[in-house]
Amino acid sequence: MRLSQTFSVPHPREDVWNLFQDIEALANCFPGAKITKLEGIESFTGEVTARLGPMRLHFVGDGQADRNHGSWSGRLRGKGRDKGSNSGAKATIKYLLVDIGDGSETEIEVEADYVLSGSIAQFGRGAIVEEFVRQITAQFSANLDEMLRRSSDIDNLTQISEEGVGELKVGRFLIKAIYLNVRRFFARVFGK
Repeated sequence: MRLSQTFSVPHPREDVWNLFQDIEALANCFPGAKITKLEGIESFTGEVTARLGPMRLHFVGDGQADRNHGSWSGRLRGKGRDKGSNSGAKATIKYLLVDIGDGSETEIEVEADYVLSGSIAQFGRGAIVEEFVRQITAQFSANLDEMLRRSSDIDNLTQISEEGVGELKVGRFLIKAIYLNVRRFFARVFGK
């Protein structure tokens, strides 16, 4: 599946780019994610903890980062497995940083291609994933903004607020997505 999202943060593109070079700091912006091992600036091992209703998922895997400062773009590729649910995920995330306004704001365009396998694949359909991605993007954006605001230099980039740590709770996203699907169904049936 492929998903695209665009959001902006009120920070200069160079500052955002510098943070995107620090894989550990970037992972700290994503709820439930943690880098456990870095191999240079391009390869890493990490984990993502999430709760999907009663299921607690703990994906462990590895990834690679490619960056192109000339085009202000990059790509993250990763794969992981949750042994408890026998679920797997593979993703390629491409991003582009666009300078907007007077240079004090950056638009971030993200495109993700992913494949889910195992028990989690039954939840990885259409509206459920779209709602999940919208919520995660909003939280990632807020954490990124706060990290950039609190950082006066590259050494402080690993600090993050309490909202950015802990496990990712997917249950409320799932409930909202089911509600939206039911609402759309009735709108089609009754023409409203």
